[in-house]
Amino acid sequence: MADTAAMERAVAKREAFMSIISDAAQMFNMHAKDVAEAVRAHAMGTDDVTKMAKAEHYEKMVSAEVARGMALRAKAPSKVLCMAQRFHPEVITIKPEAIKKARATPSATLLKRLTTVSTSLLVSAPARQLGAHARRETREAKVNKPRLPPDCMLIAG
Repeated sequence: MADTAAMERAVAKREAFMSIISDAAQMFNMHAKDVAEAVRAHAMGTDDVTKMAKAEHYEKMVSAEVARGMALRAKAPSKVLCMAQRFHPEVITIKPEAIKKARATPSATLLKRLTTVSTSLLVSAPARQLGAHARRETREAKVNKPRLPPDCMLIAG
């Protein structure tokens, strides 16, 4: 009877100890999960601090662009501003005379250099390919050469 009571106390004590360890491990795992999620959110830029910093930066850039546009408008004469606001062409036309003046013909030496096609490589191609083939064959013969042990002697007959 005493042994049974002692065993029951030991089982209860072990269960309590295991419960404490299990709860601590569960808390540790939850904390590790939270930390990993926070690191992932920070890396992706979806955490609250990064979102606020991006929003502040965006607002700052928008207000700077608006201020720049307002300064340019204040600087421009009113007549130019009115014309710019009224005139929005759908098609931009360029006179052919302007294109002809802007585009000059290249010099004769440049045209010759650009249009001449060299055929020296085509002429020597078969010889170069045969040389490469011979080099490959030689290399393969050296690699695949049968090797005899050093104590073996060849008898010439």
